Parts: sequence; structure tokens; C-alpha cells
Amino acid sequence: TPEEVYAATIDWIRSRIADSNGVHLSDLLAHAHAHGLHTDLDVGAFRAVLERWGIPVRQQLKVGGRNRPGIHRIDLPIRQPADPAPLKSAEPSTSLNYLP
Repeated sequence: TPEEVYAATIDWIRSRIADSNGVHLSDLLAHAHAHGLHTDLDVGAFRAVLERWGIPVRQQLKVGGRNRPGIHRIDLPIRQPADPAPLKSAEPSTSLNYLP
């Protein structure tokens, strides 16, 4: 469902942030590409999708001594608990574009 894709995306971003203050978009997307995911997206398109979902992207985020666009840990939305009976989608999608 769209809710499950959103929750999994938030969890994935949190896992990539780990103990850091955030994650650069290019590093996040490189990780996805390394696993065969979202290979149709470049950093600009990835950023647009994340922002459309309400995930704020900072123009400059210092991580590992480098300033680049990224997601700061305190800006990441709080994940909502899963609905015990999520709606079923007729056509599942693995694309980030699945969410409204």
C-alpha cells in the first residue's frame, strides 16, 4: 500500500542516517541504485519526490565534513504507526512515485 511504501522509506532513511546528523541525497540515492532501486531517478528527481511527500530536504547539510543537499535527522517526519487493516492496492508499485 502507499502507507507501507512511505513507512518503509522513512525507516530506510533513518537506517542510512544511523548515528549521524543526517544523510546526503546523493549518498541515499547511490545506496538505492546499488540495490537496483529507483535507477530511473537522478538526485533532482529524487529530491522532488521526497519533498512532495513532505520530507524536507536542506539545501546544505554538513555530513562527514561535506556540505551538500540532504535530510537532517530532526527534519525527518515521525513515522505513523501502521494501520492494523491497511487498504489493499489493486496495482502494487515499487516506485517512489507511488505515493500521492
